[in-house]
Amino acid sequence: MFNYAIDEDTELKLLDECDAGRLFLLIDSSMETLRNWLSWIDRTKAIDDTRAYIKDTLQHADNNDGFQAGIWHKGELAGVVGYY
Repeated sequence: MFNYAIDEDTELKLLDECDAGRLFLLIDSSMETLRNWLSWIDRTKAIDDTRAYIKDTLQHADNNDGFQAGIWHKGELAGVVGYY
């Protein structure tokens, strides 16, 4: 499992299905801002949508076809970073 420490408070980790609730709440609370940059944001209506996204990112990582990681700051999910 990928884990990269940025500093003592911040790390990158692959998302796991158990992170779906946290990520959904993060997305939901920032929907208006994220809409400016993320065309898929309006399709995220439930935790299951987020869980499907996480499954997709893990499949991309397994296939060496992209990379998405959660940004964790002081133990809390703060966002996501990645590339295809």
